Amino acid sequence: MKAILIGPNLEENLSISYLCSAIERSGHECLLIPFNHDREIPKVAGKLLRCGPALIGLSLVAQRRYSDFQKLVAEIRRRGFSGHITAGGHFAALRAQEVLRDTPEIDSIIHHDGELRIVNLLNKLEFHTLSSGSIDELMGGSVERAPDGPVDESTTGPLDGVSWRGSDGTIRHLPATKVASLDSLPFPARRRPDKALGYARAPIVSSRGCSGSCSFCSIHAWHKQVPSDRLRFRSPRNVAEEMVLLHREHGVRVFVFHDDDFIHPDRRKAKKRCEEILEQAERGIGQPLAFVIKCRPDDVEEELFRYLRNKGLVRAYVGIEAHAASGLAALNRRVSPQVNLEALDILRRVGVYACFNLLIFHPGTTIPELQENLMFLRRQLRCPFDIARTELYARSTLEDRMIQEGRAIGDYRGFDYRILDDKVETAFQLFNSVLWDRHFGGSSILQRVQDLGFRHSLLSRFHPEMTSPDLKGRIRSLIESVNSATVENMQRITDLAIAGRRIDQEAMGALRQAVNARTRLDTVRWASLSLELEGRALLARSKLSRLPSVNRVPRLLGRIAAAVPALGLFLVPLACSQSSNSTVCDPPPPPARSFANDIEPKLDQSCALAGCHSAESAAADLNLSAGSSYGNIVGVPSTQVPGLNRVEPGRSDSSYIVNKLLGTQASAGGSGERMPKGGPPDNELLSEMGDWIDDGAEEN
Repeated sequence: MKAILIGPNLEENLSISYLCSAIERSGHECLLIPFNHDREIPKVAGKLLRCGPALIGLSLVAQRRYSDFQKLVAEIRRRGFSGHITAGGHFAALRAQEVLRDTPEIDSIIHHDGELRIVNLLNKLEFHTLSSGSIDELMGGSVERAPDGPVDESTTGPLDGVSWRGSDGTIRHLPATKVASLDSLPFPARRRPDKALGYARAPIVSSRGCSGSCSFCSIHAWHKQVPSDRLRFRSPRNVAEEMVLLHREHGVRVFVFHDDDFIHPDRRKAKKRCEEILEQAERGIGQPLAFVIKCRPDDVEEELFRYLRNKGLVRAYVGIEAHAASGLAALNRRVSPQVNLEALDILRRVGVYACFNLLIFHPGTTIPELQENLMFLRRQLRCPFDIARTELYARSTLEDRMIQEGRAIGDYRGFDYRILDDKVETAFQLFNSVLWDRHFGGSSILQRVQDLGFRHSLLSRFHPEMTSPDLKGRIRSLIESVNSATVENMQRITDLAIAGRRIDQEAMGALRQAVNARTRLDTVRWASLSLELEGRALLARSKLSRLPSVNRVPRLLGRIAAAVPALGLFLVPLACSQSSNSTVCDPPPPPARSFANDIEPKLDQSCALAGCHSAESAAADLNLSAGSSYGNIVGVPSTQVPGLNRVEPGRSDSSYIVNKLLGTQASAGGSGERMPKGGPPDNELLSEMGDWIDDGAEEN
């Protein structure tokens, strides 16, 4: 039978690659189709239907992509697909009841590790037709309990770890009881690897799970669904064998370990495990390799990391997460501020290129805590970092607590919250409005300089003769410039929030303009250094670095690009094509739309006009002037189509005002002209209105 697996693939998606290998080893066919954005729905749906699979599997890990997958499966079913659709991943498994309830196109949810379960499901589908029995028979029996309720092992059938919608519409579940040895799984199916400085690079995992207990993480809830350890390891030999195979088949020499924490939590075992993996891999590959890891600050021990650096560690992403003692306690990090400082000091001392993240906003952040974190960042300007807000992930301890306290806004598709301290909440809203693109957009300067430092570290590993103190100093100067701007921007935002003044649109625009101007200058410097790095690596690989005259070309190109900003910006796409802007961890979702800042002013300026929806005329009895619009649209039936509310919170697809903005009011049974009158659709207002409605249409 044929299965098609769909998931994001900005970086190689190991989760569905593992599933694909398991499916093919069992004798079935498997195809992977990337799905990175909702605009790809028509293309993905068309390819699915042309391939004619019996099973479609969805990699539904991130809750913010749930609506994209809902639209995709609705389109697939609309076009006539009648096969089985299943989903897996953290979000799908932890919210199985809600997903099956609200997405009728999905037939089942697979819990925990999916390799054995999706193969068993395919085997069932091969020898069972629903025309001769119910879906309950296909699944091997039914269990009347919720996925997170007590396990009754006597009721389990041939399948385990699966939820489905029964023939009578109720949600059924068979608990997960079987856990495969990680060494028994086939290596993941591989695509053509990407490259860094021209060297093949591939992601790899040596373990599954995490020993930590952070309040914002879903891993604990995920592992509670099956009777096994929450941190499981592959044997060092098995990991090394995959590394050697990747080198032999794809030329890979750069290995990006995606383990949540690469270092064994038992210090007595940590170095021995690292030695066994790396030395076996090094012998099999026969030439120097390089690798990237993620780790906790309490993993960082000088002797171990000195060894890792000598073996090829070119980047360590340290999960600092929080530094102020109050934040560490709130996120249950189980480390102290001193441990954070010592970890970064050790990494600097042994010469490991490191970067880190800091969740400076969480539900209980205070102004003193925010200031303490900014002081910490000022001490770390040489180390690339990014900052963000703590998000509420499915079934995490933090999400559960916020729901219990009545502070979670929205629903399971992506809960939001307000920070208790109003001034900190104001600072966060300013951060979202002014800095989001700089930090998390497709051209994030923070991610670019992190990648620049990584590539310099890689060049130093493979071609130390092509680096110099001058080059290292210029890269460090750019990193410090970007970090300084981050701290300065956050301090300015914090000061504005403390002052408590309402920031008008003009002042907000000026602040955003200043931030963007500084970012453009840093981007020019990044582009020139990127081109120089790539040029040095190209010369080294081609052996032309031995010619002194040619060896000066990369530096010359970099100087020209840096000296002429217009040329530097023109060369940005070329620099981007030579490097990967992928992030170590998922960026947060785009900022939530604010009614007061994003929606109301535009309605007032564009629609509350004489003869339209001003207080004086109020066409269709709808006043959209400032101060009146919210109460006149949210939950209020449309006069043209009484069966539809003007704004239905959480459902932009069922909100009549969206039809009016699109100009599709006639198809919804309405009448009149598109809003605003005259000219093309206001795409900016339409986008912001849709986001705000889908986020719950709060009066924020």
